[in-house]
Amino acid sequence: MSTASVASSPLLSVRGLCVRLGAREVVRDVAFDVAPGEKVALVGESGSGKTVSALSLLRLLPDAQVSGSVCFDRQELTTLSDRALRALRGDAVGYVFQE
Repeated sequence: MSTASVASSPLLSVRGLCVRLGAREVVRDVAFDVAPGEKVALVGESGSGKTVSALSLLRLLPDAQVSGSVCFDRQELTTLSDRALRALRGDAVGYVFQE
């Protein structure tokens, strides 16, 4: 891969994120990219799925069924082992809770 294509690659790429809680689909087909150094905010009405989407990226909702692709620094997070994901959390990736 050339240096130009690496520099233009998103740091975080989310494609087709869907989240089910029990029988209910609460997030459907979310997609976005975040470039290195870019700040992104998820905005929407109360109950629109912002928090569920964000928590699902790092598999912080134990009862959720998550599908789609979540790629951070060219590493697919949805297929990482729990141990590898724990090592990534807090070191390279974090979540700032609203409270």
